[in-house]
Amino acid sequence: MAATTQSSSSMKALCSNGRLREGLLEMYVRGYGFVFEGYDTLLEACIKQRAIREGRLVHAHMITTHYLPPVFLRTRLIVLYAKCGLLEDARHVFDEMPLRNVVSWTAMISAYSQKRLESEALSLFLQMLRSDVEPNEFTFSTILTSCTGETGFQLGRQVHSLIYKRNFESHGFVGSSLLDMYAKASKIHEAREIFDCLPERDVVSCTAIISGYAQLGFDEEAVKLFRSLHNHGMISNYVTYASVLTALSGLATLDSGKQIHSHILRRQKLIARLNLSLYLYLCVKSFDLIFLIMLLQVPEADGFEVSCKRECTPFGMKTARGSS
Repeated sequence: MAATTQSSSSMKALCSNGRLREGLLEMYVRGYGFVFEGYDTLLEACIKQRAIREGRLVHAHMITTHYLPPVFLRTRLIVLYAKCGLLEDARHVFDEMPLRNVVSWTAMISAYSQKRLESEALSLFLQMLRSDVEPNEFTFSTILTSCTGETGFQLGRQVHSLIYKRNFESHGFVGSSLLDMYAKASKIHEAREIFDCLPERDVVSCTAIISGYAQLGFDEEAVKLFRSLHNHGMISNYVTYASVLTALSGLATLDSGKQIHSHILRRQKLIARLNLSLYLYLCVKSFDLIFLIMLLQVPEADGFEVSCKRECTPFGMKTARGSS
């Protein structure tokens, strides 16, 4: 027992110090004596580093030593192959599992969803419902992202009914996924109803509803909601600001845009990640060249000047949503 613990600590030390290949060498040296802790440590490192070659070697070692990995390790393999874009390999591992739990089902469904293979994700979810494994909040949140298009949205409504019956509607990220699905289907009023019923609202749910308003052209509603949530202490991220700036560009309210710009400047880390060309929309709508020149002084806006040159013509400037 002490030897196993020591070997496990040694393996963790190797992997945490970036010496994955040395960890693989130890795996080969120990051969049939390699156990769960060692495989778990190696696979975790392979997933973090997206080291598919090394991950395949770990998987092959399991097979050649006749090691029968438990559900947990098989799920690790699914995650590894999925992260490296090898969905066929991930599905092969999934199909060979003698037992599956909610985590393994969700991992495979998520793999399809992230690659925008909606039909595969939805098909597997329906297969899960016919099994003896109950979906959890992570499963529901994941499958809702695949409920796109007319057919997908109709299935999404059915999923919503399941969520309601199983009392998962109160989970923050499930609620966020629901309102995002309705917003993308242009059902913004239904999305707002879900938002208003959320017991707790985080930056994800707040951003989802603001973004939904902005993308559907409900600019005034987006800005009004942003101000209300901000006054109630909402902490925005760069996606929130991008959404509200999109709405402001439609309204051509430069003064409000300046206020948002000032708020962003107080959070310097956001500037590098935010697409500053959104500010350009406000400037060209209002023909405020002084504010445009001011923006060009922001050191983090490296690509902004190029964006300006694209939007400006020898005869003036183009507006945010097409020439006028």
